[in-house]
Amino acid sequence: MLGVLLALAVSEWQEDRHDRERTEAALVNVRAELEGNLQILEIVHSNNVALVDRVADETAELSQNQFLPALQISDSAWTTLKNTGLANFVDLELMEALSETYSLMEVYRRAGYSLVDANMTVLATATAAGQDIAKIDDTSLFAINFVKFFELIVDVESALMDSHKSALASTGLADAD
Repeated sequence: MLGVLLALAVSEWQEDRHDRERTEAALVNVRAELEGNLQILEIVHSNNVALVDRVADETAELSQNQFLPALQISDSAWTTLKNTGLANFVDLELMEALSETYSLMEVYRRAGYSLVDANMTVLATATAAGQDIAKIDDTSLFAINFVKFFELIVDVESALMDSHKSALASTGLADAD
């Protein structure tokens, strides 16, 4: 009887150790994902802030850059962490920080997709009305009509970058390699 209990205890210990190792690997992937997302956000954000500033300056040339939400930011490592059950082995404080970051990312993505949809609607409407799209300066048209939405997305980008930095600094992620 003692041998069976000892074997079960060893098996449970090995399984727990294996789960912890898998969790650490998953957290390394989450860290890499957050770092990559942050790099993308920083590049896109500087472009978007510059465009919003140019729209505010009515004498500025708008056709130089387009407003680009960072829709390519990723959440696959986070999704894997949650869906494999490995999140059960992660510190609650870290899970809260990650949940906040990835929830804000979803808000950002939805806003970005709404902006893309709105742009397509404007262009489709112009096409349906028989306007020559080549003659429409869609950057200026779009910027002037959606500047408040641009400003909102820029604010969300700032919050998302701060959230990424905070998550990276949380409970061991910043030091993991």
